[in-house]
Amino acid sequence: MSLRRLSIFLVGFALLVPLLRAAKGEIFPGLGRKWQYYQSPNFELYSANGDRDSRDVLEKMELLRAVFLDTFKLTVRLPQPVTIYYFDDEDDFNGYKPTIYRGGNVRFAGFCSNYPDRTVITLAPARNRSDARQVVYHEYIHYLFRITEQSPAPWFNEGVAELFSTIDEDKEWLQLGQPVVDRITELRRGRMMPFEQLFAVGYDSAVFRDSGHAGIFYAQSWAFLHYCRYGVNKIPPEKMALFLRAAGSPKTQDLPEQFRIMCKELLGYDYPALLRELEHYINDGRFMGRKVRRPTIAPKTSYTSRPVATNEALVRLAELSLRMTQSAYANLVIRDALSKQPDIRLSELLGTVAFQENENDLAREHWNRAVELGTTNAAIFRELGRLESNLVFDQFDLDYRL
Repeated sequence: MSLRRLSIFLVGFALLVPLLRAAKGEIFPGLGRKWQYYQSPNFELYSANGDRDSRDVLEKMELLRAVFLDTFKLTVRLPQPVTIYYFDDEDDFNGYKPTIYRGGNVRFAGFCSNYPDRTVITLAPARNRSDARQVVYHEYIHYLFRITEQSPAPWFNEGVAELFSTIDEDKEWLQLGQPVVDRITELRRGRMMPFEQLFAVGYDSAVFRDSGHAGIFYAQSWAFLHYCRYGVNKIPPEKMALFLRAAGSPKTQDLPEQFRIMCKELLGYDYPALLRELEHYINDGRFMGRKVRRPTIAPKTSYTSRPVATNEALVRLAELSLRMTQSAYANLVIRDALSKQPDIRLSELLGTVAFQENENDLAREHWNRAVELGTTNAAIFRELGRLESNLVFDQFDLDYRL
């Protein structure tokens, strides 16, 4: 066989391998499973698990959303679709693990990933349901802060996410403020940060970037907010409420000295004394939570469901693969499906891919196509508006003089 023919053969074989794997359901892990689609008022779920588990997952996400918005009296201002993938096999789940998390022995319970067009949550099989919920709930709280146009300082953002990550049901009540054992252990064996340092941590700070959701920063942020919201202390409730309202503002980091003064006036402690108070709280070991009435949400029996056909499962898993791993083959599958039939969701997806690759003109083209097809996704109109505004300002001549 000549070198040229050998090269053609190898190229042809390389192109054929993914197709053969796809036929056997290997190129997109989980394709051979039986998938079911569920729809609740605020989520859609693709599940390879049983009906009871699937409805439970949706119900718990609806409860978390309702109790968070009610607790902070927030309103959704930037609505965005949320899709959940719930795997029944860990190897299938790991097939969609983002590239940066590949390798090593770390086992993940789930991911919550935000994109311009939608938020996607992936869930591993429920080895330990409380651990899985805790990870996803934490990330989902960040999403809720974002769609309600809140941008609190990192310590407040992470502390609240940890605080709500352990929410649990107790018949007609919800239990808030359950202790996070790993965080308590971290605080007892480590040295806490001075409050002026904790409050000053930014999203670009090394202590935030390098901690990987672990370490003193996350533990202390959780513990301090637990002390503020649920701890037994002598601080008048009305003053604590004022402090928490102010602490949630992003302006606290722009005015550190004013925040220090306000902290002393409302809580009655300067930073060193407040740190000693928190250390005592951690070592005392009495982490009292709080029960709140279960919010009224649609019953889980009302969620609609239907089987997912193999062709639909192929496209949805290709979508997930493209989002999570930037798979070139998944990109081809999506484009092939779109070439055969116009599709709102796939147009939105390709617009997002183009946007992430800084190809704004192509993103605009795909998103405008989604609009032409009749999308009701508010996020697409929002992103198109931003692109158009940027285009106008890019053409504006700052040197123009009257």
